[in-house]
Amino acid sequence: MGVLYPIENNRWIVGFCATAPNRPSTDETDFLEALRNLPSSHIYKAVKDAKPATPIGIYHPPGNRLRHYEGLKRQPQGFIALGDSVCSFTPIYGQGMTVAALGAVLLKECLEEVKGTDLSKLPAHFQKELAKINAGPWIAATSQDAKYPSVKGISKPPSPIEKAIGWYMDRLIYLTTKEPQVTLVLFDVFHMVKSSGALFQPRILFRVIREILSKKRQAAGRYPD
Repeated sequence: MGVLYPIENNRWIVGFCATAPNRPSTDETDFLEALRNLPSSHIYKAVKDAKPATPIGIYHPPGNRLRHYEGLKRQPQGFIALGDSVCSFTPIYGQGMTVAALGAVLLKECLEEVKGTDLSKLPAHFQKELAKINAGPWIAATSQDAKYPSVKGISKPPSPIEKAIGWYMDRLIYLTTKEPQVTLVLFDVFHMVKSSGALFQPRILFRVIREILSKKRQAAGRYPD
């Protein structure tokens, strides 16, 4: 997957996300070749003649991590865990800071509920409520990552429903290269502004189905009008 974002001073930042063994090196030719092989040629065409402002850098994230503090039979008193110490993501989905912020909001709400009373039950209650917040973005991130053979730590193969959702998401993500409105909805879901149900609303489903039928017509030699 590739991304192209405008930043300050009339410059753009280009990113390419890949898993082993398909990771490009810091060589410019290798990087451009990786962009050229993306499903859409938009990013490659935009940057192939541009002048690099910096050397190419590579970041290897440690992977997704979820620790089940809510499952502890005995919670440490006077201690809570939130943010990356509980749930951390690879940066590709842009969820980490949002999830951490939601955890901070939850902590504020929990503290207000027990203000002036015994705090001994706060850690256990907080960790259980935090687990509910983390569940949605965790499933969204790991269900996509599970499609790659090199991913480790998957306890069981995807279910038929998970495979169907992955199939749909692949086509939805491809559609973002041509449909700005679909891109905005996808970003809203990834950034947790909207629920995942927004990806299955009728106007989005219609666009995905239309794209699938269009490809079938092209494969049969019948191109869209």
